[in-house]
Amino acid sequence: MTVRLSDDEGQTWTLTNLVHDGPSAYSNLVALPNGHLGLLFEGGVKSPYEGIVFRDLSFEDFVK
Repeated sequence: MTVRLSDDEGQTWTLTNLVHDGPSAYSNLVALPNGHLGLLFEGGVKSPYEGIVFRDLSFEDFVK
């Protein structure tokens, strides 16, 4: 599961954050009150449906 951000209004998507390197499925991304992003997704080791995962993503964690 990789989250990508654009810093040029969607022309390119160069800022990335690898959140989970295993299989993943449905996800939902929201803005959190602390200024971070909240990511809820299905993820696992062998199957994307092994569990539900929540990550608090700081913008400092995104790299080009």
